[in-house]
Amino acid sequence: MCIPPNDLTRAAPDYEHFTILGAGKTAIDTIVWLLAHGAPPERISWVLPRDSWLFNRAYFQPGNAFFTETVGGIAQLFENVAAANSIEDLCLRMEATGHWLRLDSEVWPGMFHGATVSEGELEQLRRVPNIIRQGHVQRIELDKIYLDKGTVICEPRTLFIDCTARGIAPGIGNQTPVFSETKISLQMVRMYQPTFSAALIAHLEVNVQDLATKKKMTQAVPMTDTAEDWVRGQVASMSNQYTWSQDNDLPTWLADCRLDLLSKMVRSAREDDTDKQAIISSLLENSGLALQNVQRLAAMTPAKSG
Repeated sequence: MCIPPNDLTRAAPDYEHFTILGAGKTAIDTIVWLLAHGAPPERISWVLPRDSWLFNRAYFQPGNAFFTETVGGIAQLFENVAAANSIEDLCLRMEATGHWLRLDSEVWPGMFHGATVSEGELEQLRRVPNIIRQGHVQRIELDKIYLDKGTVICEPRTLFIDCTARGIAPGIGNQTPVFSETKISLQMVRMYQPTFSAALIAHLEVNVQDLATKKKMTQAVPMTDTAEDWVRGQVASMSNQYTWSQDNDLPTWLADCRLDLLSKMVRSAREDDTDKQAIISSLLENSGLALQNVQRLAAMTPAKSG
């Protein structure tokens, strides 16, 4: 039987073995749920067409109690980007500082969809011994899985959980502007933040009359598929952030927007809090350098057409 993950709570008690199809966040959450509810790790198989770089949740916590981790983490991220001499070097720097994680240190990830995990969740994933790295599934029969690179025998009473659907399709190379004379094309204007992006686009539509200004503030940030895409997308994402910071009114709106994690935390830092001000100084110092270098890195790997 093959089910979507929403049916897992109903179907799981009737099966002894579980095979997860998909390499993204939904597959990760499914495995963590199974383990948390008593499924033995040796009875879980994970079809992983590509390993993925994963964001470390420790660097994305809201509230001033996590100022050092969140704002300091972004400052360190900018420092990594500014110093990298290649995309591979960038990946290794991100891993060394704990920003990016991977399932297996011996397997180089070929995917980056922005999935976020805690280090505890990653340790749970590593308990699963049966990782199937033979490409995508072609078809499933009663006792076999046919993949791009081979065939796998299935245990009796195996439940297949299909976690292969994408949340947002990749869009590298999309040149459609967000704002045109007669149409608004909703897209991300900050990486991996579609809800925030929609709110900012709505704010600009209501409060900014000049079309050229709205276009300048809303370079489209496509969804990523690889680390190379992440680098290319950061060109637009960082450029937008810089443009917003130069506007007279937008920084105030950002600081009051509950969907913006960074601005409110930065603006709330007291001037006499030397530790926080040092982090903010590092953030500002490295942001411009990061934008310059990410443009150079992106030019090394032009987007594929189509």
